[in-house]
Amino acid sequence: MFEFSDQFFWYATRSAGLLLWAASAASVIVGLLMPTRLLGRRPTIPWLLDLHRYLGSLTVVLLVIHVVTLRLDPFVAFTWRDVLVPGAAQVSGLSGLSLAYGVVAGWIIVVVQLTSVIKDQMPESLWHSVHMLSLAALGTGTIHAVDVGSDTDNVVALAAAVSLGITTIVLLGFRISRYLEDRRIRYEAFLAEIDEF
Repeated sequence: MFEFSDQFFWYATRSAGLLLWAASAASVIVGLLMPTRLLGRRPTIPWLLDLHRYLGSLTVVLLVIHVVTLRLDPFVAFTWRDVLVPGAAQVSGLSGLSLAYGVVAGWIIVVVQLTSVIKDQMPESLWHSVHMLSLAALGTGTIHAVDVGSDTDNVVALAAAVSLGITTIVLLGFRISRYLEDRRIRYEAFLAEIDEF
């Protein structure tokens, strides 16, 4: 008969957490890539949108696995309150704030995904504002992973984190510069209309 190792849930939690962070980062990167046309006309926007939705859904599945396996781990003995309420969990040697960051990131992921499901019933500007919170989820999740995670000394994990982080920052900078340029063009067009009166 199959028996669980004493560390099964710890390994499952750790693996799900790492994969959760990677899927979240990949989803944000694809989301930032979609309107930029940096990849040219191919891959098409529908293809990127499908990939973005898949990565978002995968993020939620991995979040559930991370939370459930953490709850079932007898070593940390977290209650449901500990894994669902920011600041409730306390672990000797770990910052309570870092644990809270993980819970906050999880709730943001849930809100972003739920509003994506009901996107058609929401005003576009509200949905977009909520959706942009995924950047906050990635940021707080990264702080949680670095401060609580046991893989910060792993060269592969560190290289992946740095490369995904740099890619996200560069794409966000590109997106912000495009937004500011669009605003400048609209403002100049507005001024030109005023001058015609």
